[in-house]
Amino acid sequence: MSDLERWEFEKSARQRELLAKEREQATKEAELKLKEAELNASRWRNPLVVGVFAAAVAGAGNAIVSFTNGQFQRELEAQKSEQARILEMIKTGDPDKAADNLRFLVSAGLILDAGLKSNLSEFLANRKPGTGPNLPSATGLSTRGTVDLTYFEAGMRITADGACSGDCSKYRNRTENTALVQPDTRSALDPLTVPYVVLPAREYHFFGMKLGDLCIVFNRENQRIAYAVVGDLGPAGHYGEGSIALAAQLGLSVDARSGGTSKGIVYIVIPDSQLSGHITPELIATEGAKRFAKWGGNSELQRRLKGG
Repeated sequence: MSDLERWEFEKSARQRELLAKEREQATKEAELKLKEAELNASRWRNPLVVGVFAAAVAGAGNAIVSFTNGQFQRELEAQKSEQARILEMIKTGDPDKAADNLRFLVSAGLILDAGLKSNLSEFLANRKPGTGPNLPSATGLSTRGTVDLTYFEAGMRITADGACSGDCSKYRNRTENTALVQPDTRSALDPLTVPYVVLPAREYHFFGMKLGDLCIVFNRENQRIAYAVVGDLGPAGHYGEGSIALAAQLGLSVDARSGGTSKGIVYIVIPDSQLSGHITPELIATEGAKRFAKWGGNSELQRRLKGG
């Protein structure tokens, strides 16, 4: 074999050897990629990883279900509340009075369901006097013989009940308590600073009212308007009583013996209008003015006064 032939043979052998090594390297790289893929897949098949993933999916599902159920429950409760309020307002034994109460609910914005509000408005617009749904009153009497606590006129007796911040000793038979207390301190209302009214404990429930509901109070004699909260409860038939602070805002005498008045005070109580937070005169005035405007304001008040 010549030198040239030997060189060609060795060259060919080295090329085959190099090709074999390249194939071997390619095989090893393919095996490495396969192992990496298997390792990544095994992580997802790991019981711990699978358990965590399943728990996350289940948690997300439960959160969605809880949110949906909660929203549905809130809507259902709101619907029940509106239906109960309507039923209470037609327990008058008098279809005309029941219609007036329903009209009040609509005008005061106490019916939130748009469809129900539209149906009530249409019914009230087309109703003939003396017709319409009504139920017997809770007392078994027609409201012709009782007082509608959403709008009534009476005098005003002065009360000094509560946590008096000054000298209230001149007011006889006063107590240190009020049915409504401050939500944060649990202390009684201060009759010298907080304007509040007293309603009969039995009757006020019939109209869907609660302690803390706002009240617009009007003095016919001097045309003054004041805002108050339902702050205390009295015996049945006990109408027309307010705190020292309320009487002062209305321009009435607050004398312990001769204060108040026997007539000419109009009370407009707004059901379901409770305040949140510490009850102050400023908060009552601000929120009371908003509710009064929503109720119809001075124009509605004057219409009622002329009608009465």
